[in-house]
This record gives sequence, structure tokens and C-alpha cells, in this order.
Amino acid sequence: MGITGEHKEFLIVAQGDGNFAVYGLEQKNLMHTWQFAHEVEITQIVTLGAYSLKNKYFATRDRKGHVKIWSSTNHPDKLFSLFNFDADEEALAPLQPKPEPVEEKVVKKKKVLNEDGEEEDPEEEEAEEEAEEEEEVKKPKGPVKEIAPILIGAPEACEKDRMIEVIWSGFNVNSTALLCATSFCEKQTVVCCVYFKQNKRVILKTFKNKEHPTCVFQGANSILFVGTEKGRIEFWNFEDDTMIKDMEAH
Repeated sequence: MGITGEHKEFLIVAQGDGNFAVYGLEQKNLMHTWQFAHEVEITQIVTLGAYSLKNKYFATRDRKGHVKIWSSTNHPDKLFSLFNFDADEEALAPLQPKPEPVEEKVVKKKKVLNEDGEEEDPEEEEAEEEAEEEEEVKKPKGPVKEIAPILIGAPEACEKDRMIEVIWSGFNVNSTALLCATSFCEKQTVVCCVYFKQNKRVILKTFKNKEHPTCVFQGANSILFVGTEKGRIEFWNFEDDTMIKDMEAH
């Protein structure tokens, strides 16, 4: 769950198989339920409050590592989806299957004469019939699951992954948010910039952890604390991308 809104007036609670509910903190009432907000269960809800965003938006992440950006209202609108959030799509492009070329079939048109002896195009009649049939097809009632595309080679995600918003003075761009996400299975932590106007994200930093990360917090402006298995905490510096300390905490 997470609190969001310009006045921190909304509580977002993950429910069931990819759903979430919106509660009003002032009246303590249920305001809206989003069905099939994600393909699978939601594991993280993060309000976006840095700089110009002012908690007007929030991000959700699911068990498969897909992230979606929403407006912080009593009836949130989905702004855009960021599938395979931890993956470098450009680096993985060579691994993706190439689309098969579609062969165009040449069909000879037959002349059809109407009652007045004028030529008619039979394809136009067929197209009109197909359009009528499509109109007759009933649209699915209620919300529909958005199935994420498969990206070969993408980091394996799980329910132990964590995501937070970070604020870094070394990167201050309008209409952007910095999200930091850990990958338990891949032993890594990434820092991504989400561009609202372009509806995309770019990976800025990738930290290779010594152990499987289990939690993440921001310390000072450029310091990131990553808790790992075996009770250790790694101190990472945004400025030079180095781990400055590895401390035994538990």
C-alpha cells in the first residue's frame, strides 16, 4: 500500500490478482477499485513527489517487473505502462526474434456487371459486409487484462523486488521521476529516469550487488542503502557509481 495525492489524501491498496483500491483518508471511505490494473499481483506502490510532480502521480510495480504510472485522484487514470522496467531493451534487441516477412498475395479482380451493365467492385461489397459483422461482434464487458510483451533476456523479476523514488541533485529535469528498483534474482539495483512527456524510461545506473537485495532506502543526497541477504547493507554512491561500504548489520 501507499499514500499519495497533493495533500496525501489517498491510500492505494493492492488487492488480489492485479487489482488495487483507492481509499479516501479524510472520510475513510472506498472511492474506487481498479480491476486488472496489472496482469499479476502488485508488489509495490510508490508516490511520485519529487520536484514538480508533487505527489500528483504514483507508480505501481507487479511481480513480473512491469511498472505503470497513474494519476493520484479518487478515480486514477493510467497514464502509461513501462514493461520490463529493469531491462535494457536496446542491449537485448539482438536476442529478439525477427518478424517474419508477410507475402502479399496478388488476386486478380473479376469484372462484375450490375443490372444496368455497369462494372462493380466485389471487394467493396465484401468490405462492407465484414464491417457490418465486426459491429455485430460484442465488445467484452468490464475491464480487460493488459498482457505484457515478452522480452527475451530480460532480468527475472519476483515478489521480493523493491522499488522507491529517489531524489538526486545531480539529475534534476522537469516532468521526470527517478525510480530505483532492486532485482532479487539478478543481484542488481537499477536507477531509472521516467520521462512523463515521452512516456518512457531510461536506465541511468546499474549497481551489481554482492548478495541478493531485499530492501532499499536513500540516505544522503547521493547515497543509496541496499539491504541484502545475510544481514548486510551496501552503501552506493550515485556520483561515481561505486560501493563505498559493505557493512554487516544483522
